[in-house]
Amino acid sequence: MRPTPVRPTPVRRNPVRTVAAALLGPAVAAAAAVVLGDYPLSGAVPWVAAVVIPALTGAVMSLAGGRARPAFWLVTGPLAAGSMAWGVRIASGWGLDPVPAACWVAGAGALVWPSVVAALLRRRIRSKDLADGQLGDPGHVGRPQVGDP
Repeated sequence: MRPTPVRPTPVRRNPVRTVAAALLGPAVAAAAAVVLGDYPLSGAVPWVAAVVIPALTGAVMSLAGGRARPAFWLVTGPLAAGSMAWGVRIASGWGLDPVPAACWVAGAGALVWPSVVAALLRRRIRSKDLADGQLGDPGHVGRPQVGDP
């Protein structure tokens, strides 16, 4: 007789932590926009901001939420792009100075790369669930498994 496979207990989501993450993410993005607005938009500043602002926003949301969820990283992209656009507007004298094209390209990068992180997290969670047997064991197709009707 085969031993019964141990199924992990589902992770309970804490709504207070999710609300805290939803409040802290935009707050960090707004603070990052103000900080970016204090720097000149030349050289590597837009490119560093395109990496740092989404990473910081996503990390704060993941820490506040208790774990890295793909949904947090999907929200991080638009928050970071909006933060960069607001910071560029502040740094350009509220639209009076010309804005380098690199700022807009870096802002687009800040919009895209967090969604790649979300896709990788989703893939990691799914492969972990497959390894734990939660979604069925594809190696034993056709054989009855514990819990099958």
